[in-house]
Amino acid sequence: MLTLLYLAVAAFIFTSVSIGVVSVSFSYYWIPVALGILGAFFLLVSSLYLLREVRLAVQGTEAETDFHLRLARHH
Repeated sequence: MLTLLYLAVAAFIFTSVSIGVVSVSFSYYWIPVALGILGAFFLLVSSLYLLREVRLAVQGTEAETDFHLRLARHH
């Protein structure tokens, strides 16, 4: 999951670098656009993974809290 965030950051950095290269070379105008879209895609996917992870963490915390409440009522 963290790999996707690193890939997103790398794609955005390469987008900035490629904008500079394209402005000097006047060719391959599609490269910065493609890298920007790729970075946005990686950011979206990693955000979805983070949402899934948060839901699992909340469910685990709720289950543990319920267990301790039941245990406290029993004793």
